[in-house]
Amino acid sequence: MLQSSRNYIFGMMFLKRLSDAFSEEQENVTKHYLDKGRSKTDAEKLAEEEGEFTDAFFVPSRARWSNLKDLKHEIVGANWLQQFPPKPVTEPIRLHVPAKRYLCAIDTQYWPGHL
Repeated sequence: MLQSSRNYIFGMMFLKRLSDAFSEEQENVTKHYLDKGRSKTDAEKLAEEEGEFTDAFFVPSRARWSNLKDLKHEIVGANWLQQFPPKPVTEPIRLHVPAKRYLCAIDTQYWPGHL
């Protein structure tokens, strides 16, 4: 249990740091275009394009910390993985907690004594 908790925490810390580094670089890209005379709207739109990032990994909007921090772990995992494998692989990840809750509710032997 401790090892799996540690892996989850380290994973979340990694995601947070990656997102923070991306946000810093995104601010630099926005500032660069504002300094070049672009409007704030144009600068922010350009700062959402993957090709603008050379000093940090590009983090898609749905995988940024601001969109992850308040989600439940099954949604976080599904959203993060969604950018890689096809939906038939990520959908079971999103649904695994509701499925276990359902099993616990209908089958007293599934997790005896924990209802």
